[in-house]
Amino acid sequence: MLITCAAFAQKLRQYQEFCIVYHVNPDGDCIGSAFALAEALQSAGFRCAVCGKDPVPEAYAAAAAGFRQDSVSQPVWLAVDCADRARTGAAYQDKPFTFWIDHHGSGREEAAYELTDPSRSACSELILELIEALEIPVTAQIADRLYLALVTDTNCFRAPCTNQNTFAAAARLAGCGARVSVLGRKYRLLRPEQRMRADAAMLARTHFLYGGRLITAVLTLADLNAAGISSQEDAALESINDFPTQFADMEIGILLREYPTGLTRVSVKTAAGGVSAKEIAAAFGGGGHYHAGGLTAYEDAEALRERMEEYCRRYFAAEPGTLEKAESRK
Repeated sequence: MLITCAAFAQKLRQYQEFCIVYHVNPDGDCIGSAFALAEALQSAGFRCAVCGKDPVPEAYAAAAAGFRQDSVSQPVWLAVDCADRARTGAAYQDKPFTFWIDHHGSGREEAAYELTDPSRSACSELILELIEALEIPVTAQIADRLYLALVTDTNCFRAPCTNQNTFAAAARLAGCGARVSVLGRKYRLLRPEQRMRADAAMLARTHFLYGGRLITAVLTLADLNAAGISSQEDAALESINDFPTQFADMEIGILLREYPTGLTRVSVKTAAGGVSAKEIAAAFGGGGHYHAGGLTAYEDAEALRERMEEYCRRYFAAEPGTLEKAESRK
């Protein structure tokens, strides 16, 4: 049942212990949001544990640092930043979720009480409003976690989903002590030498199709090894999925990342006013937002890239001459 933030806060007050679940392949928004909410609830006397199928990535370890997990015997289940139950992972998707907080908008009823709004740029916006509705003070540490979430999910306020609500939330967090300059620089500007090498390897094999309007790139395990990066989860790869969005003419950008055991993870980004990234990702078993989607597949990355490029022809083929231009640049 979709309810208001005030009603959601009132329902939460009826319980004493929670297990907060973040999504598979966690990003900065789900980690920052989950641990910020848990810390806020703990400060108000509730018991909280935070869990997920995958461990907290090294890049976002700071958002979980210092958090004390409570022992919860009969928790109320609460999902954060999960588009649907499948995104919680096999170990959690059948849990009896009472609460659901998300900004994707699956269109399905996932829990007894839902606080969802697909117009929000990040789940952390909703978490901030919920903490405020609960009348729990937003400490500087909570503000840092939520600002990290906001910065990473909006690509430092450059993503098409950025709007007035985004900046209003950022202003409130800054007022609560969030280190806006430090976090913005750390998560969206600084790059170690190893990352520069990985970017160069990707660029050498990037396909610029339809005059650069469709861009696809692959980051292989061999690239990581040559760059001196330990794995696809290394902190050096923070914001790597935004690689295609750096090119001025990009309308559809696809990055495929090779993992061990034949797994490929794919990020799909689309420009403001363009086609749906969620639609493209869904065609291959994934999902997401209108301008940012993703999927995983047990398929060779280059083979999957070829299939996705073929699928994306539909968005350009109606325009005379673009196909020939794309083929000449591939």
